Amino acid sequence: MSAAHAVRYDLEGALLPFWAKQCVTTDGGYDFGKAETRLLDLLARVPALDLEVSAFTFSHEQHLTGGMAPLKAKVAQEALPRDAADAIRRELGPQGARAQRVLELLETVASFLAATGGSLAATLDAVGDLSLHGYVKSVLLLDDAVDLGRAVATLVKLKHVASLWTLLTDVTEVDPFAKVMPKYREPLLPGQEASLGAFVDALADDDKETLRFIVKQYVTGHLCEERSAATSSMGGDLGWVDLPDDSYLVDTALFKPFPTDITMACALAAYRVIEDHV
Repeated sequence: MSAAHAVRYDLEGALLPFWAKQCVTTDGGYDFGKAETRLLDLLARVPALDLEVSAFTFSHEQHLTGGMAPLKAKVAQEALPRDAADAIRRELGPQGARAQRVLELLETVASFLAATGGSLAATLDAVGDLSLHGYVKSVLLLDDAVDLGRAVATLVKLKHVASLWTLLTDVTEVDPFAKVMPKYREPLLPGQEASLGAFVDALADDDKETLRFIVKQYVTGHLCEERSAATSSMGGDLGWVDLPDDSYLVDTALFKPFPTDITMACALAAYRVIEDHV
């Protein structure tokens, strides 16, 4: 739970003085109806928590509507550490059924987080370090709905929800790139593929996973529509991706050597190279 879930009122300063002055009758009794009306009037001015969720967004179609974008706007997201991601993959195994169940629960979590606080809470800065398991158990009250598994329950925080969603879509058989526009599917030239592979190989393991996460989210979240010119620089477009610390990807040391000759027309092929070298 966070402050966005709470209703605040001043009992000592706003309610008790009114009750003492206006709700005591001349014969020493108490007008409970007037007291109740005052309380209800106070609470009526408190905006309701909007719990409307995307009930008609089907599994694995969130990338079509930017389903993770509202979550990332509300709760700053980070990539899962490499060792945590590997542990989750090992625990899930080659069968996709369990990953599918966790993925469906994760989409519910993302919808509720994005709706929490409505328009009054632009961000939920305090919840990123809460565990996913704790949120599911204590807030959503869905502890018995899905077995998250030991790795997810102990290693994943709310700031990792988008990264875990990406991992789970990899484990299942659904192609997350099925709706990427044809204009972004051109192949890389041999020299571009080599330079991009060398760039990724030079990164630390955690930086590789961070880059993979950011590029995949960008490709699946932005390139299912014609938002970028095919001839524009991929590095230039990616450089303006927001990071959790309110900086941009272009400002980070890991991104500065990104090859400058790769265009958005080759964005999907570039992601494939990054994935192969992580």
